[in-house]
Amino acid sequence: MSLDKTKLSLIGRPTPTLEAPAKVQGLADFVTDLRLSGMLHGAVLRSPHPHARIVRVDTSKAARANGVRAVISGCDIPKVRWGHDVQDQSALALDRVRFVGEEVAAVAAVDEHAAREALEKIRVEYDPLPAVFTIDEAMAEGAPRLQEDIPDNIPQTKELRRGDPDGGFMMSEAVYENVFETAMQYQGYMEPIGTVADVGPTGRITVYAGVQSIFVCRERVAGALGIPLSQVRVIQPHMGGAFGGKLVDEPNASLAALLARAAGRPVRLANTRLEEFHAARPRVPIRIRIRMGASSEGKLLAKDSDILGDAGGYCGRCMRVLNNTLVRMDNCYRIPAVRARARAVYTNHLPTGSFRGMGNPQMAFAHEACLDHLADSLGMDPVEIRLKNAIQEGDTSIHGWKITSCGLSDCIRKAAEICGWKENRGIPDRCDGPHKLRGLGIACAVHVSGNRSHGDWDGANAEIRIREDGRAHLVIGEGEIGQGANTVLAMIAAEAIGLPLDHIDLSSADTDLTPLGYGARASRLTFVAGNAVLRAAEKVKTEIVNLAADVLEASPEDLEIRDGKVSVSGSGDKAITVETLIKDSIFRPGWEPIVASATYDPPSSIPDDSRYGNVSGAYTFTAQIAEIEVDTETGCVEVLRLVAADDIGRPI
Repeated sequence: MSLDKTKLSLIGRPTPTLEAPAKVQGLADFVTDLRLSGMLHGAVLRSPHPHARIVRVDTSKAARANGVRAVISGCDIPKVRWGHDVQDQSALALDRVRFVGEEVAAVAAVDEHAAREALEKIRVEYDPLPAVFTIDEAMAEGAPRLQEDIPDNIPQTKELRRGDPDGGFMMSEAVYENVFETAMQYQGYMEPIGTVADVGPTGRITVYAGVQSIFVCRERVAGALGIPLSQVRVIQPHMGGAFGGKLVDEPNASLAALLARAAGRPVRLANTRLEEFHAARPRVPIRIRIRMGASSEGKLLAKDSDILGDAGGYCGRCMRVLNNTLVRMDNCYRIPAVRARARAVYTNHLPTGSFRGMGNPQMAFAHEACLDHLADSLGMDPVEIRLKNAIQEGDTSIHGWKITSCGLSDCIRKAAEICGWKENRGIPDRCDGPHKLRGLGIACAVHVSGNRSHGDWDGANAEIRIREDGRAHLVIGEGEIGQGANTVLAMIAAEAIGLPLDHIDLSSADTDLTPLGYGARASRLTFVAGNAVLRAAEKVKTEIVNLAADVLEASPEDLEIRDGKVSVSGSGDKAITVETLIKDSIFRPGWEPIVASATYDPPSSIPDDSRYGNVSGAYTFTAQIAEIEVDTETGCVEVLRLVAADDIGRPI
């Protein structure tokens, strides 16, 4: 069931975020605002070497320092290695360090000053090893191995072939080939990574962490400590952004828990901004060799790409990022033949991870540049070649994506119209100065709304309870990372039930109290979690209407709920507020609380080994046009205007 858009009172209207009052008044508690009784402060000793063997770690002086309550190194923790696809990393280095900044030891002390002083008393003897800093060095014959069982420093490879790319190139009127490289890029979220971990009397760990998924965090912490999942509770406080960088690919939460267990007291471990550059997981730098061919009419016929991703010292999420680089942009256009290979490569850089779009922007850069060059070779307008090849509603893409809704062509046309593409493109006399040139550039992209690739389920669970005063409590474990998801979900619940928005409150994401969910990733919350909330809200509404039917002496089908009031449709005479209805019904024979739970698992499929499959239940498209001015003497580039036309479905 979907909401009747003709009767919407909240959705699509400007709505302040629910967290806004607490944030603007400074009342919202982030990780570094938490103060637990007896809380200690953690600090981490990091490697100064890009690659070295750890000969010995002496923590004895640090352990005796004033105010120190715990010191741990690789010798003191479970020898657990973890990773998404390659289990190659531990919470603290065990035998070797593989990047500058790798965690070697950690301290918990009564204050930050004591913790930092104790770090200086830890003595580490290193045996420096040869290091590799580029993917070419890492793949060269005789290069030092970063992992003994990976002789070529390539922990993972993925290859695919669809159609007949060789035949497509033979039939192509124009073929363009080039190499494109993208850089490592830090996500730049406002709040650095941080955790507060507490140990209960039974040894159970409670973790307060600013992470995108509390359930992924629970799994990581339990694994690092070698304890069952049920022995770890994760609670999400307010968060200051993430952009893909807080998916628990780094060991901060695990280290905080290990320190808390060693000290027997709560420990807060929070990165400084400098430590973020040593310890976070920035965007994967990628080199793409790409070749594309098109017919004389501008129809794409074939694409061939070879993708190399700099994983850094550990594989982490790199290959999952590359899997998206491998296929995602191909689903933006109708293309009959594709051949691609992606390889993750170890280097002695900081390990890399996901950043908004997770591998998509890198290929969008290369792919859209190729389209421009093909258009130029064929004497075509860049807008025209995109319109000629844009995927359409009803298509199944070359990688099995079922495009049930698509506004890509409309986006291209609208962006071109707004910026005056035909009128303004290539007019040199519009430049402000003798050494300046202006130009317009266009690029398109496709993205997912959820991504069924980390297991054959990409759903969300929601529960709604009607309180004794007729207001609703929404219980959902997806979390809020600062982008307004809780407000969106509350709006959906309020709209579907028929309550005012201020009659909805949400529980904090808490692995003990909220149902399982994947969290904020793959742009899934509004679509996937929103549909789970909608289903739960519809069940609640049905129960309220059934309860009111007896009171109002009307058929449930004739009743509606608006602004917290149940009434007979089209009549203002027979009505009762939800608050009065609930208050009058409780604590009477046969009374049962109104509680409804629901699950939404989108109509998608897990991709096969060749990455073929309908990975999302809905796809979004964009066309963006930038107008820039270039100073040909200084090389300075100024963005004058950016027009974005996005196909996002219904704005919430």
